[in-house]
Amino acid sequence: MVDLQQEKKEKEVFTFSDGKNTFDYTIIKDLGEGAVGRVYHVQDITDKKEYALKLWLRGDQDKFRQNSSELQKTSLDHFISVYKVGNLKGNEEDGSDDTPAIVMKYGGMNLDALVKDTLPTVEPRIAEAVKYKVMFTVLEALEKAHQKKTYHADLNPRNILTGVDSELKGFELEQALLYGHIMLCDRDAKGIGTFSTSRPSLSRDDLMLSLSFCDIRTGSSAQDKDIYSAIALASWMFNGNKLLPSDYARTEFGIDLTIQKDVSIKSVRASFKKKCGDRLKYFIETSETTENFPIVLRPIDVFVRHLKQKESYTRDELEQVYLTDKNSFTTLRERDISSTEKNDFNTTFVSYLEKAINVLSERKEKKLSDAQPYLQRLTESQNSLDGCIENKAQKEIELKGWKEDHSTYFSTIQQGDYSEETAEKLLENSRKIKATTAKINGLEQDITLKQQEVQFLHKDLKRYDYALEDSCLQYIRETCVENLPTELKNRVLSIVG
Repeated sequence: MVDLQQEKKEKEVFTFSDGKNTFDYTIIKDLGEGAVGRVYHVQDITDKKEYALKLWLRGDQDKFRQNSSELQKTSLDHFISVYKVGNLKGNEEDGSDDTPAIVMKYGGMNLDALVKDTLPTVEPRIAEAVKYKVMFTVLEALEKAHQKKTYHADLNPRNILTGVDSELKGFELEQALLYGHIMLCDRDAKGIGTFSTSRPSLSRDDLMLSLSFCDIRTGSSAQDKDIYSAIALASWMFNGNKLLPSDYARTEFGIDLTIQKDVSIKSVRASFKKKCGDRLKYFIETSETTENFPIVLRPIDVFVRHLKQKESYTRDELEQVYLTDKNSFTTLRERDISSTEKNDFNTTFVSYLEKAINVLSERKEKKLSDAQPYLQRLTESQNSLDGCIENKAQKEIELKGWKEDHSTYFSTIQQGDYSEETAEKLLENSRKIKATTAKINGLEQDITLKQQEVQFLHKDLKRYDYALEDSCLQYIRETCVENLPTELKNRVLSIVG
């Protein structure tokens, strides 16, 4: 059993109280400091679940508590959930006071860090897919929030979390980038916006970044702020802030923020989807995730994801994977993909085929093995049945001879031969006819029972029929390999035979 007291001594621990209960959290890492507080990635010392803990540092404490309480009460799609609102207990030794704090869902690194430090290290189309995913999620989140008359009012890259840990590398990083849940945080529950709040901790670069996302027009509503910030986000990610958000909205979205008064986040979302329509002939947008959040994938990502759900290796499945499904090898490989990606498609498909061949061959071999006892019994039963049938036929021939002899003896008696010898022969022949008839009747019963046994064994053997496996292997051999490069085609054929 883990000694919690010893763990608390060995690690830096925050003791948090929500007014009713006390919770201890160990610090995993410092996530950074913002305008109001500092955020830590923490782990509950008891259940080992991970959270983000935001510690108030400056500004109006009452506003911080009030805003946090409002956020805790509100549940919005793609917004970080606030689980607990309370205080970090002060240190009795140095006389420090309790500090306002909140415990939230952990959402990984923020978008600003991801775009600057992580995306340049990955394949360009993965980076592009992530940016589209961010925009689709942010626009969907804002649209759903606005439908509830709720607003963010302080949207910028530091307030967008990506679901990606900075320590991830290689394949794990790619998977997190593609499938991580984008979530918005630090919403101003009152919809006022916090840019006007004093931010002494911000560097000049941070201040300029925040400024570029802030709608400072006189009379701007919370909805206007969100629309402006969403367009600024698109400009920042796809245009490097070369244009002001208002200019970017006009040139890219066909929206003039200076004169149009009926602009909604829904119309911005529709304009953005239209703008990137050509790009989405390559990328694939879907919401088929456990939490139903948007993801944007390359065709190869969709195909790999599709294959993870295909492990039955039936004829129907093989046809779906190769041709008939919307995410099939044939359909996705025809998208506007590079030669490198085509190679990835081919090798991924061949790996699936190789696994299918192995599974199908193992199934066939197992059926053959499991069928052996039944085949042995069937052979024995069939031989026994054949013996009974042959024995019965022999007895029927004997019976026919006895009956012919019986007619001869009876005719001799009718002609006046009443000798004792003739009578004895007739009596003996009658006994032979009776005995042979009884044997034939017994053999008929045996034949009926053995025929039933053979029929039952045939039915049992149907469970071990491998025609389906042979059909699948034939489909792979004759159809699935036809569009593969020669080397890969031969590789598959060498296995399937």
